[in-house]
Order: sequence, then structure tokens, then C-alpha cells
Amino acid sequence: MLTKTDRRQEMFKRWDSGMGRFYPQPSKNRRQIRAAFNIAVTVAVISFIEALILLISGAYTTAIGSLLVFAGAVTGVFLHRRARHLSARVIVLSMLNIGTFLGSFTIHPDSNYWYHLYLYVGLPFLILSWRDNRILVLIFTTLPMICWMVLQLTNFGNLAYIEIDQDQAVAYRYVYAAYTVIFVVVDFALYNWIAQSYDLALRKALRAEKKAGRAKTAFLSSMSHEIRTPLNAVIGASDLLQSHPDAPPEIRRIAEAICSAGLDILSQTERTTAFTRLLSGSVHAVPQVVNPIHHVGQAIERLQDDIALKDLKLKIIEAEGFRIHADPAMLTETLFHLVDRAIGNTTKGGQIKIELAPGNKIMRISVTDDGPTVPLGQRESLFLFDEPLDLNFNTGSDSRMGMAIAGAYVKAMGGRIGIGRPHIPGCELWIDLPIAEQLRISPAAA
Repeated sequence: MLTKTDRRQEMFKRWDSGMGRFYPQPSKNRRQIRAAFNIAVTVAVISFIEALILLISGAYTTAIGSLLVFAGAVTGVFLHRRARHLSARVIVLSMLNIGTFLGSFTIHPDSNYWYHLYLYVGLPFLILSWRDNRILVLIFTTLPMICWMVLQLTNFGNLAYIEIDQDQAVAYRYVYAAYTVIFVVVDFALYNWIAQSYDLALRKALRAEKKAGRAKTAFLSSMSHEIRTPLNAVIGASDLLQSHPDAPPEIRRIAEAICSAGLDILSQTERTTAFTRLLSGSVHAVPQVVNPIHHVGQAIERLQDDIALKDLKLKIIEAEGFRIHADPAMLTETLFHLVDRAIGNTTKGGQIKIELAPGNKIMRISVTDDGPTVPLGQRESLFLFDEPLDLNFNTGSDSRMGMAIAGAYVKAMGGRIGIGRPHIPGCELWIDLPIAEQLRISPAAA
């Protein structure tokens, strides 16, 4: 048996999906269009009844305004049924404002008839899409305020066109005031329900995305572990084959190619795992007091083969006696990616300079190569993992992924990362990390 809450949800679900063939079936902005359709039907019924009452009571001029609203509402219903949803909403909003504006000149102000204009200020936000029809929303939000100002500035046309006098208007006062209040409450209730529906849908989507991200990270971590074991065997066997005294030159060349390809696959697997971990938001830094030159050495050691292959000159300018706050593993990985990119950006026989420059509470570690600098239009996106660089840029996909990982790691450690000035020769990438001043020692003691 359905509970009261289940019945209410089922009712809203039926309204949201359209009840029968009478309701329009839009493919976009479904809730706004169905709200507009319901409002048009309601306004058509109310304005028709109001026009009949006015005609019976002899208020023919005032009845014209009600008939205009009725005609606009019926036209809106007809156009909605013909899938002309934007035209339907524009006509309904226009006729509501025009009818109320004209009626306010012929009905004495004591009737509170002009209160309807307050209702129409918020109505465009319920039946129009702010994202798709921003200009129309602003126009129809401003229109009732303009109409109200005209009425006030002219003192309701100096009461020269009054058809329903003050005594008659008093009888309508509470009816129109209650009518406006009820519709304002309905407006807010509908807006609140739509906002809660979107909030619930967003929460569900975020939970699903986080769950998928965790599953993806777990899968790639497991895959990385499973690949690493046989890959280490392949790399080790090819390394042994290269150093075997009886291996002919051709076999050694093939073994060297196998070893190089295996190392590339291993590096790409590790990058992919780190990149996926960043996307899932499961990376947290644990800052410690570390010696930066030690981590520079670790990064260079991992890239010795690439440096030797391109016959690069390496120049290191140390800052002795300083310690910094950083996550040890993240700092090593960041420096590895910066130096790796510098190697790929430098021509054979070039030079890479690594400089540690202490400043005011900050140590800057810069990696400069002889290659081309990053174009101005791509500097802001170099370290963002959601905005990869153009494939035509001279860094490969591994390097771009490495820059994204480096940027995320430095941000997690509370530091800054950037690119040197464009007019300086070569390409300089730098990171700023806080100095642990309490552990600063003199060069002599070091």
C-alpha cells in the first residue's frame, strides 16, 4: 500500500512526465514549459470567469482587459500544444502585464488589482530558462515594475478612467489581495520544489560520479600492480640479455629496445594511476621538513638514461643549509615531471639548469632548458588536468599529463607553480615551497 509520501511523489512524477495527451511533451526545459502550460490553463479559466462577471455588471471597458488576458492564455495553450513553447510563454506574459496594466486604470486603486504586478515579477523565472532566455527573463521581470511606476507616477491616470468606483472596488479588495498572495505562495512552493528536485538529482549524480571515480582508481591501481610484476620480469630479462657476454650485437640491440619499451610502459602506467587518483580527489599531502637537493638528486637518478641518451649537460645550483616543508613523495614526483619535460623539450647536446634559490620564507626550485618556451595562450592551462594542451605543441601526452600531476601535487603541498617570463631565453618552469626557517643552518655546518 502506498504511503502519503509515495502518493505525493507519484503525483509529481506524473505531472513531470505529462498526464495524457493533453500535456505537451517538450524535449528541453520540461519543467518550465509544463509550469507555463498549467499557468496558461489556470489564467484562461480565471480571466474568463472575471470577464463574464464584469460584462454582467456593466464594466465593459474593464472586461476588455480580462478578455485580452483570456485570449493570450488560450493562445498560449494552443501554441504549447503545437510545440511553439517560447512564443506561447512570451504571449502569456505579455497579455498578463498588459491586461493588469489597463485594468488598473479602470478599477479604483482600493481594489488592490494592481497587486498582480508583484506576482508577475517572479513569474518569468519559473516558466523561462535563465540559461537559454536570459534577455527575455530580464525584460519580463522589468516590465511589471515599469507598469507599476507608470501607475504611481500618473496616480492611476489621475483616476480619470475609473469604471469601477471606490465603493465597488472595496468589495474586490480582499479577493484580489488573497488571489495574489495565493499565487505568490504557489510560485515559491513550485520554485522550492524544483530547486529541491535539482539538488537531489545533483547529489545523486555526484555520488555516482564519486563511486565511479573510486572504482576507476581501484581498477587502475590494481591493473598497475598486476602489470608491474610481469613488466619488471621483462625489463630484468632484457637487461640481463644486454649484459650477457655471449649475446651478439643484434640480440643486444633488440634487448635494449625491449627494455626501453618496457620502461616507457611502466612510466605511462604510473602516470595514469597518479592522474586517475587526482581526478578522484583522493590525493592528500603530508608535509615534512625535507632537504630539497636530496629530492632533486632522486628525480635526476631516475632520468639518467634519458639524459645520457640525449647527451645533455646538467647544471645544478644548490642552496646549502636550507630545508623546506613538502611531502617527500610528491616533491620527488613533481621534480621528476619537471625535469622529464625539460629533457623532452631540449635538443640533443643541450643544457638543463636546476636552481634552488631561497627567498623571503619561500624557496624557488626552477628547471630551465634550451628549448622553446610555452606559448602565451597555453600558459594558464599547462598545469591543469582538465585542460590539456594542444596536441601540436612540442610536448607529448606523457609530458602534458606529467605537468598536470606536478601542478596538482604542488597545489596540494600549499605551494605555487608557474612558468618563467616569455622574453627569457629557453623555457623555465618553477615551483615555490615554504622554507622551514627553524632548521636553517650555515654552509659551514652543512
